Amino acid sequence: MPKYARLPIIFTLALFFWVPQVSAQIPEAERAALIALYTAAGGSSWTNASGWKEEPLAEDGFAEPGTEAGWYGVTCNNDESHVTGVALSGNGLTGTIPADVSDLLLLETLDLSKNAIEGEIPASLGSLSALTGLYLHRNQLEGSLPASLGNLGALEQLYANRNTLSGPLPEEFSKLSELRILDIHHNLLSGEIPAWLGDLFWLQQILIHANKFTGRIPAELTNLFMLTKLNVSENRLTGGLPCGFGGLSRLQEFLASRNSLCGSIPSSIGGLTSLIVLDLSNNRFCGPIPEEIVHLASLQDEKNDFRYNQLFTNDAAVRAFMNAKQTGGDWESYQIDFFYAGDLNCDSILTLEDALDALQFMAANLSQCQDIAAGDVNQDDKIGMEEALHAMQAFGSAPVIDAVQSKQIEEGKPLSFTLQLEAPGSPPVRFTMTNMPLSASLNPETGLFFWTPGIQDAQVHQPVFWCENAQGGGNYASTTITVTQGIVEEGWVLEDNEQPTTLDVDLTLRWNTQDAIEADAIWSIAHQWGEDPAYHASVEGSAQGAPGVMNQDYTFNFSFTSSDPMTTDFPFLDGEVITYTLNLKNLMFYQGASAGNWDSLLPISPGVLELELSGSVTGSKVWGEGLTP
Repeated sequence: MPKYARLPIIFTLALFFWVPQVSAQIPEAERAALIALYTAAGGSSWTNASGWKEEPLAEDGFAEPGTEAGWYGVTCNNDESHVTGVALSGNGLTGTIPADVSDLLLLETLDLSKNAIEGEIPASLGSLSALTGLYLHRNQLEGSLPASLGNLGALEQLYANRNTLSGPLPEEFSKLSELRILDIHHNLLSGEIPAWLGDLFWLQQILIHANKFTGRIPAELTNLFMLTKLNVSENRLTGGLPCGFGGLSRLQEFLASRNSLCGSIPSSIGGLTSLIVLDLSNNRFCGPIPEEIVHLASLQDEKNDFRYNQLFTNDAAVRAFMNAKQTGGDWESYQIDFFYAGDLNCDSILTLEDALDALQFMAANLSQCQDIAAGDVNQDDKIGMEEALHAMQAFGSAPVIDAVQSKQIEEGKPLSFTLQLEAPGSPPVRFTMTNMPLSASLNPETGLFFWTPGIQDAQVHQPVFWCENAQGGGNYASTTITVTQGIVEEGWVLEDNEQPTTLDVDLTLRWNTQDAIEADAIWSIAHQWGEDPAYHASVEGSAQGAPGVMNQDYTFNFSFTSSDPMTTDFPFLDGEVITYTLNLKNLMFYQGASAGNWDSLLPISPGVLELELSGSVTGSKVWGEGLTP
């Protein structure tokens, strides 16, 4: 064929295979949301607004559609079809945050920090279901924290510090199950620190200092095993340190200065073995410093503060430790001109021996302590030295509590006993106790103790029981109460590795209904963990048993394998072994002739089954906090 005859064919093929490249565009609503933010937040005065108004301009006055990924501070996904991040920190933003930002449906990060934004936080932000980081700190925001933010189920970091936000923490925040950092310090927030914070398992930092929070530090915070920083200083908190506080083995910083915290420092503080910085200054802590404090080997020298309390020690080792750890100044300095010899409202009544130690200490430091409050200091019952010595004589004839035997109880079961006096005919006394969760009760008149511990209380408790007569004289008795887990005897031991995790478990099921069971019935179980695909695992198994036998145990082995290696961003230390318990929820039990074919099996109500679980697993996945069949 001649050359000129081939030309039309080649040209036709070239036209057929040529496809023009079309840039991806974000939805119109997302573009409109970005423009609304620019307009409401003074975009024309931003420090950097490159790309936003780059020519040629579209009809809306901004760079053409499809260019949004090049606008300063805007990040899109790989195909540039959706906005996933807005980062305009320290960029001279003013004005307000428009509600339209909620139209950025796939937004993962919103950083408007370090600007001069005013107004309230829009409630519409609560619809950003993909948001993992919200950074609004160092602005001029006011109003309350919107309850709708509790709908941000993926949120891991919430920074709103250094604004003028007010009101309480919304209860809806209890749904922020993925939250790692709560940083809301230097605001005007008020109310009590909510107990539900202790349910946010992944919390690593709680920074709520310089607000107007009142009440106690909730005991539920001791459930936060991942916690590394807790700063509650500069609030209006009262009461003592919570029971079980020493169980926070990962805690590195605990700052609680400038409150009205009181009572003695619990001996459990020695369990804070990772603690680097401790500030208890400017409170009403009183009594001897526990010798266990010397176990805090990680405390940095001259970085801690214990001043302006009513603490003392006659232990040379404790004194040397405190002197080394205290920042500039004398840790025994007192800001007020009287000494608390017994803060009854904080349940920290000192014994005669302790009181004499205090008097001896004051005798050498009269320039610092002029008066002694031997009564209820919260009612300003201050008396002079002579009257204080007279009051201390009451301790010499004070009632004495009989020794309290150690107790062991299974979680979920009640425990009760009555405190007895060595001299039953003595005048009426008042009973109090310390170092116990708030769920435990003690009748102040009869000495009746009652407590039904929960799964979160499964540990060794060391309560101290006090008795006091009308003259203020008193003594104490201590004991141990060991709470064991009723269903899971040992947690799963998880070790860091990079392989999918397989678990073999023996599960015992007891059939305790009058209904007959088919011969050689097969029991099967299936379950799925988590919502994130990276955390998924499935489980199934079977066992056989005799028909129609009541209260017979059916034991079978099942296993599960995770769908992905367990190497996500959990804050584990290298080589660390962490113990947890497996969380089995919403279990489905079946009865039938074959396992796996769920449609042919008859479901069995978990209400007629008794469960016993044992086994072990290695991996780096945290499965939960307890067994809930």
